[in-house]
Amino acid sequence: MDFPFTQVSQKEIAEMHQKLVDEWNKKLKGRVYVKDTEKPKDQVYVDDVEKPKDQVNVDDAGKPAADDGTTFTKKMLPPDARVLEGPMAMMTMDYRVGRLNVHLDENGKFVNATAG
Repeated sequence: MDFPFTQVSQKEIAEMHQKLVDEWNKKLKGRVYVKDTEKPKDQVYVDDVEKPKDQVNVDDAGKPAADDGTTFTKKMLPPDARVLEGPMAMMTMDYRVGRLNVHLDENGKFVNATAG
């Protein structure tokens, strides 16, 4: 039986993973992780002010509308990404092709990204 897809070599998989990791390391460098339910203290939210929504830099959910460049949330990451909080964070050892692992320090600051 023939399969309608082409084979991908280990080298090609490694290159794809490295590209993914490099891209996210660049995007998240210097940022601090904020859980989706938390509000960064220095952001303005619709429910905190009595201004028309178009005058406040937020979306309908009360989250920052534009990327402020200093924080990130799980929603900003690929759907199957996992966030490992702190250097002693527990994780499963299964390897998933294309999964992004985001490593944080004990203060929630981005340390590095890995694939798998």
